[in-house]
Amino acid sequence: MLTIEGLRKEYGAVVALQGASLSLVPGTIHALLGANGSGKSTLVKMLGGVVRPTEGMIWVDEQRLETGSPAHAIHQGIAVSYQETSLVPSMSVADNLLLGIEPTGKAGYVARRAIRERAAEILDQLELNIPPDVPVAELPTNAQHLLEIGKALVKRPKYLVLDEATAALRREEVKRLFSIVCGLRDEGAAILFVSHRFDEVYAICDRATVLRNGAVVGTRSLSKTSREELIQDMIGQRISLEPVRQETGNSIKKQSLRLKARSLTNSELGGVDLEVSAGEIVGIGGLQGQGQTALLRALIGAILVRGDLETEGHRGLFRNPSHAAESGVRFISGDRGREGVFGQRSIYENIMIGRIATSPLWQRAWQRGKNRAVRDLVEQLKIVHHSLTQEVRGLSGGNQQKVLFARTLASRPNVVILDDPTKGVDVSTRMEIHRLLRSMAGAGVGLLIASSDDEELAGVCDRVLIMYEGRIVRELTGDLQPSHITKASIEGAQSEKGKGAETRADSL
Repeated sequence: MLTIEGLRKEYGAVVALQGASLSLVPGTIHALLGANGSGKSTLVKMLGGVVRPTEGMIWVDEQRLETGSPAHAIHQGIAVSYQETSLVPSMSVADNLLLGIEPTGKAGYVARRAIRERAAEILDQLELNIPPDVPVAELPTNAQHLLEIGKALVKRPKYLVLDEATAALRREEVKRLFSIVCGLRDEGAAILFVSHRFDEVYAICDRATVLRNGAVVGTRSLSKTSREELIQDMIGQRISLEPVRQETGNSIKKQSLRLKARSLTNSELGGVDLEVSAGEIVGIGGLQGQGQTALLRALIGAILVRGDLETEGHRGLFRNPSHAAESGVRFISGDRGREGVFGQRSIYENIMIGRIATSPLWQRAWQRGKNRAVRDLVEQLKIVHHSLTQEVRGLSGGNQQKVLFARTLASRPNVVILDDPTKGVDVSTRMEIHRLLRSMAGAGVGLLIASSDDEELAGVCDRVLIMYEGRIVRELTGDLQPSHITKASIEGAQSEKGKGAETRADSL
């Protein structure tokens, strides 16, 4: 058994964790829940030996864990898959998987053949068909996150910690991971599963411990606990789980077109046509990997594409994302670490950089003085912070995502294109973001959002376009439901008859 007793962590005057205690029992999957900034990541890093607590102890099979020592954590059978990958981009897949635990021969040299063989076993377990010698930098994001999980699995852990492991994975990859995790559980391992996705938590976990403001609120049996009760534990108050779209309705009638694309074509897109009007939120759904990401990046000029594009005041394809931004088209990525925030820059700089980048030189000094505007945005979005000069990397993931929205609002866009914008954020922040999207639509902005979560698309969008093999094969309108979107996505993959069809969601 792994037991945490009274863990506390202070960073100067900031208390990240205060007296946290819980136990992981072999043969069980235990969920760790909490809002962004509740202390989950701090606790996970302590288990992995990366962070040393100010107070408290961790016991592993009645032996005290030497905190602050990753090597000792590994020796005690603890393996952690981190939300932000710990991979070295320039190194090969095999070398990353066995980094720090490389097998050696009799003479003490690294056994390259053994590394390749063990790496091949893990790749086969994860069903990743990639060469062990390819550099990690050449792999897509989802494959890199699977490798991060592989780094933990290769250690054959007794205690496995998964920190938002599914956030960047496709549906079929999540199912594969759950099969592996349940297999480890059945073999006697204990798993700590950190996630904001309640469907997944209820699917595989036995119990859940909730953190709020760095303290443990309680531990519950999931078979006897509702989602509403967990959310109330997480944020300290009751909130409505009704979709934002149903709460507010769509009182804005379709106005002028904000974005019109015709025959967008490249190696991943097969001639995509779409329109987004002012005051409208259009969703992009379908089974993952069907060209959704390529479409969004083609629209902002991040990848080459053929076809026609028209926005308010501009006609023609964008040369690059900066060109798109100058024309009032903004992009928000769910991969905030790679494509969003500048971690070592301040909150103020992160918010204002978009406005400064598209302003004439003579206006830039004026923009730098707009502290009041930045403060208003920070207050409007409820960004938890100490000062505007605070580095963004010190914020929780949800607050970092809010900084991206603040930057977008500061630029006063006509069109906002979003790729999984609520990935890795807690339920409360997710709902705040959804309300913000409706507010932006209400102000006349046109929004195009791709999401791996059908519930999100159904809850916030006015209509949803289903993609299959780089084409839009169906449009859903009316009474959008998650099951309708899922059904249409599967049908699009199974039948060529869906090409070009337009079906009302309420007739499914």
